[in-house]
Amino acid sequence: MVGCTDMPKLNIPVPSLNKVVRIVCLYKQKIWLCGRWGKNDHEAGKVDIPCEAEMGLRETIDKCIGRAFSRVHGADLKSLRFCMKYMYERMGERRLVYLFLINADKEPDVTAGTGKPWTIGQIESNLGLNYFSDYFEYEFPHLRMLVDVWKKYGGG
Repeated sequence: MVGCTDMPKLNIPVPSLNKVVRIVCLYKQKIWLCGRWGKNDHEAGKVDIPCEAEMGLRETIDKCIGRAFSRVHGADLKSLRFCMKYMYERMGERRLVYLFLINADKEPDVTAGTGKPWTIGQIESNLGLNYFSDYFEYEFPHLRMLVDVWKKYGGG
């Protein structure tokens, strides 16, 4: 192959891939939401689901679920269900997200702040108003379908 070694090297930075566990907490057929909590989070204060954790380098998904879930009390991990895995990309950020759903029997107690259960209608009326995190707005169409299925078959 002539000329292959003479190709210019492109120094295009590729954002690292962060693996993230997110757990949607249902309470009385509503989605529990609260403000984002991270100091370095560019979306701190925007409304989002309360359970999220980034996986460590050699961390198992089970341990990451435990860390994400430790922020909320009032739900039992026995009702945890895997929903989907998706890639979220935007400028300078790549996230491989594992999304789970859990049903809380009593009102969740979020250790990092206050929250409340939102109906699908309440969420829809606030979409696109820069109120929810980008992550939640991206997930919501899928969550809406998942919540409907959960209500119908699973136990909400």
